[in-house]
Amino acid sequence: MKINKIIAGVLLLGSLIACEDKREDYMDPYATTLYITNSGESDITLYRTGESTLYRLGIYKAGAFNDTKASAEVNVMDAANLQLYNAENGTSYKMLPQNCYSVSGSKVNFGSGQNNQYIDVTFETETIAQLTDLATSEYVLPMVLTSSATINPDKSVAMLKPEIVKAMITLGSGTVEDLTVASGGETIFSTDEILVSADFPNKWDISLTISNTDDLVTAYNESNGTDYLALPSGSYTLDPASPVLKSGVQNLSLKYNIDKSKLKIGSKYLLPVQLAAVSKFEINPDRAIQYIVIEYVDPIIAQSNWTVSDYRDFQDGDGDGPDALIDDNIDTYWHAQWSTGSQLPSWITIKLVDLAKTATISQIELYARQNNASGPKTVEILTSMDGVTFELFGTLDFKSVITAQKVVGAQPVQARYVKMNITEKNNDSVAMGEMYVRGTVE
Repeated sequence: MKINKIIAGVLLLGSLIACEDKREDYMDPYATTLYITNSGESDITLYRTGESTLYRLGIYKAGAFNDTKASAEVNVMDAANLQLYNAENGTSYKMLPQNCYSVSGSKVNFGSGQNNQYIDVTFETETIAQLTDLATSEYVLPMVLTSSATINPDKSVAMLKPEIVKAMITLGSGTVEDLTVASGGETIFSTDEILVSADFPNKWDISLTISNTDDLVTAYNESNGTDYLALPSGSYTLDPASPVLKSGVQNLSLKYNIDKSKLKIGSKYLLPVQLAAVSKFEINPDRAIQYIVIEYVDPIIAQSNWTVSDYRDFQDGDGDGPDALIDDNIDTYWHAQWSTGSQLPSWITIKLVDLAKTATISQIELYARQNNASGPKTVEILTSMDGVTFELFGTLDFKSVITAQKVVGAQPVQARYVKMNITEKNNDSVAMGEMYVRGTVE
């Protein structure tokens, strides 16, 4: 940025003389120097709250001797110099009208030991918002620092660019959140916190209306090809029941308390959380609804009695062997043999529990190798009562992700053995980190 031409005449003359005689090459580096801390072009966000917006323009005194006193002035650049600035910088800024702002004073004084001073600029947000050409013109409030003391010429001008933004209230993360809840234990469980936010400094008590209608569940299913159930009536409550975004607070956390006793094992529910109304300002239309998918499942069967009863192969020296699949650690892994070329299907058979017991299985969860999930493509899960005759429980189109991938049976089955068959692969990095079985044990 070239600024020599847009500073007051005395400063301009002094700068030109300094350039001509190369005085800048040997100026005292310890001299007191003043500059605008937030110099250059700055976007100033002005929220339409019905009130003006205060902006503080900082002036800094630098130098080795902190006891030095100094004074300066900060004034609005005149129209002629703004035109010159536009010509030099390829901009087309327009001067902000005088009724759109006020400045607390132009002079600042630095006493001994003082390094920071401020000029307060008040923007009349609503007046600016009413400018007829606001959408097509780029308005600025250009401020220029002058002083008898040394000024940093690269930081003597601030171009304040007001941007008018609607004051809006936002709900949630904008993504669908998945929540897996196991049966047993405490009857009441809580969802993760749902954040309601004001994107502006909040000076008001803003009441929030939250709704959860079955129509939203229906609409979501139709749009996404899903078949989620609505939570049963009376099975959930909002906490807090009457949410208010208090003055001085920009964020409020909500959650739902849900009664598991009213849910059905194996079902997937959709809880739509809609910010339906606010007592002040507007609702962000892109962030007004948060969806929570609640999968109610059997608990994970403890692996303490499990053993690997059979397997086809594993790669010695790569991974932790077949037992890694049932060690309750997703960071260890079994790896199929690859050094002589892996073969398919690769399988591992897991003896679930003591032979005297039977597991009723509703779901299998698989975790890929955490540092390389790319190998498996198609995985079959089979179950058996005797370890000889197996029946297909389900088939999984395995993704290259490190999160849990689930195989849900058409109905719960009784079994003492589970076999994992990898029937298709993407490459020879055929590995698996962990297998969890959900169900109950008799």
